This record gives sequence, structure tokens and C-alpha cells, in this order.
Amino acid sequence: EYKALTDHLMAMALKNKFNLRQIMENNFASTLKLENFAELCCMSLSTFKREFSKTYQEPPGKWLLNRKIQLASKMLRKTEDSVNDIAFKSGFESSSH
Repeated sequence: EYKALTDHLMAMALKNKFNLRQIMENNFASTLKLENFAELCCMSLSTFKREFSKTYQEPPGKWLLNRKIQLASKMLRKTEDSVNDIAFKSGFESSSH
């Protein structure tokens, strides 16, 4: 009985990590705040930050900024879109970011 409970809890933890990764990969180019990401993952903000750091080995704010910069950089090289459009599509609130 103890093993069944342990197995169930481990499966839930793995599912949460998958959901966290899926949610982050699908939504990083949005203007969502960390609190919103935590809600999408059905976690408190502190649990989200802790699980995020375990999953990605860096804080969520740093990871989000790096992903947005990577996307914007790629778009600047490969599209003819304006800087303002690229900033918006990459999840920045303004092109001055």
C-alpha cells in the first residue's frame, strides 16, 4: 500500500513537471506575469518558482527573458517585420525592452 502511494505521488510530480514545461514552452512569448504562469500550472507562486528552478536550473524570470530575446533575435534575422512588431510577438511590452 505504501509503494502504491509513493508511485502515485511520483507520477503526479512527473506530470506536474511535464505540464510546467509544456505551459512555459507554449506561453513564454506572452506578457503573462510569473503569478499567471503559476496559476496556469496550478501552483502557488513559491511552489512554481521552486519547481521551475528544479526543472530548468535557473529562475523563471531569467529563463523567460532569455527565451524572449532568443525569439526576437531569430525574428530580426529571418523576417522583415518591424522592431515594434517583433518586440510584441516576442512577448515584450514595448520595443524599448
